[in-house]
This record gives sequence, C-alpha cells and structure tokens, in this order.
Amino acid sequence: MTIGGRVRALILSIKTLNLFQSRSTDEVEIQYEQITTRLYLILLSLSFIVLVIYTALTKQTITESIESPSISTYRELEADYSDSLKCSCFRMSIPYGTFIHMKPTFHQICKSDFVSSEWLDYLANINLGTEFIWRFDFRKTGLAQFQALATLCQSAQESIFASVSLFLSTNYVGSMLVGTDLLNSETTALIRLFQRRIIREFDRELRLIRDTAHSSKLAISTQTTLSTLIRGELQIRQVPNVYLI
Repeated sequence: MTIGGRVRALILSIKTLNLFQSRSTDEVEIQYEQITTRLYLILLSLSFIVLVIYTALTKQTITESIESPSISTYRELEADYSDSLKCSCFRMSIPYGTFIHMKPTFHQICKSDFVSSEWLDYLANINLGTEFIWRFDFRKTGLAQFQALATLCQSAQESIFASVSLFLSTNYVGSMLVGTDLLNSETTALIRLFQRRIIREFDRELRLIRDTAHSSKLAISTQTTLSTLIRGELQIRQVPNVYLI
C-alpha cells in the first residue's frame, strides 16, 4: 500500500471511529456516536494542551539542602534566592562583640592638658606657695574646678567603657540566619538606642549632683559662690558673691 493509501485509510478510520459504539444499526444513531467521539477527542486534546502549557508556565519549588555552606556560598544563594533562602544557625546565640566594634570618642577637653596631673600639680603648688593670692584669683580657685572637671571626665570614661563592654558581651539570639541588610538595620537601631540610654544615664547623674548641691545650700571651700562675713563676735553670715562683667 502506498503512502497516500495509508493516509486515506487513517483519515477514514478517524472519521468512522466510534468510542461510544452501541448495538444499534440505525445510521443516524451511529453518526451521533461518531460525532460524540470526535467532540470527546477534541476536548481531551485541548485539556491535555492546557495542562502542558500550565505546567510549563508554573514555577516549581525545589528544596535543596546544603550542609555547612561557606559564607561565599551563602552570599551567592542570598543574591539569587533571597525570598526563599533559609539557613538554620549552628549556634543560637553569639555576642555582639563578635561582629560589632565600638570605639567611644570623648570631648577634646578630656584629652587636654587642663585635666592632666601636671596642670593640677601646678595649681596646687601655687596655693601652697608663700605668695599672697587674692581669693578670687583664678589661680587660687581653679584647682577645685579643674579637679571636678577631671573627675567628670574620668567618671564618663569609666561609665561608658563599662557600658560598652556590657553591651558587646550581650548575646544576639536567633535560630535562623538573617540577611545582611536586615542585620545592619537591626544593629544600627540597637546602637542608636544604646547611645541615647548612655546619655540619659549620665545626664541623670549630673542632675542629681547639681540638684543635691543646690537644695542643700552647700558652700564651696573656695568661696566662689558664697562669702563669709564676720561682724563682731556673734554676727557670722554668708552672702552670695556678686561678679561684675
């Protein structure tokens, strides 16, 4: 049989195909059954085509596990699959000092010669000398002021260094590895909160010292705020000093 004959035979077999064949000998009934078969095959083919297209266009989720990936491998995967990448942590807690470095910067006055021992010794030697110095002379009253300044600088440094050490020893807790951007935003917000807390704590200490001295009416030994007046044998009183500018 030639190829043309085989094609014609195939077309004829398709036309006469009857999947719903009954025992009826009625020609009209047989034609209905053949038409129904054709419709069934067309619908079946269309359904199969739609299924293939849907499967081809639908993204398939494939879960792949990598044991102990390196940091370079994780960054490559994060760049490609940032939305679905999950990496469990071997350690659930790690000190902040492992990945955060903090170096406090203090006011330049706390590094100047005005709080050095040489400057304080110089002022102390002037007070111990035999030369008469008026009590309102800066060289006489400056020692106590610069000693207070040095004490405040030392207190601030000790307090901040202790707070920084405590902060860096605090653990960051997490069961899953977080992305670089999220970690940077979290640590930045945490550092800013830490800075505000340190400022509030030190400001509260200064306010306590100032309010205590103000409410107790404490007289300073240098008599720069109050002066003692003695009149007669029993008249002793303190009056505020008045400075002319």
